Amino acid sequence: MTSALKPSGSTDVGGARCWRCHEVILAGDEWHLGHLTDRVSGGGDDALLPEHAYCSQAAGGSLGLARRRRGDPGAPSAEHLRPPGGWPGPSRDWWGPDVPKGRRGYPVGDRRNES
Repeated sequence: MTSALKPSGSTDVGGARCWRCHEVILAGDEWHLGHLTDRVSGGGDDALLPEHAYCSQAAGGSLGLARRRRGDPGAPSAEHLRPPGGWPGPSRDWWGPDVPKGRRGYPVGDRRNES
């Protein structure tokens, strides 16, 4: 069995290089089998190479964010990232006393006042 076909998370990749950052995956490093073409872009499980766990997760996060920004209806939600009770207000009055503020302390029209 080649290192690229071993289960994700195994530490024995034999000095393989991460296909995303091109750095060596060291013994003990967390790693995943990464898709050369993301599944949402039409990729399958036939083209997989080892990649650092961080590189894999960062790529997935970037792809999800790009899909949300494009308004892709199948994009994953980011609501789980919102802290309980919403985001805190600003740490101080960054805009000065002459700028009208919403209920959370941000300038009127700022969507952070809505949460």
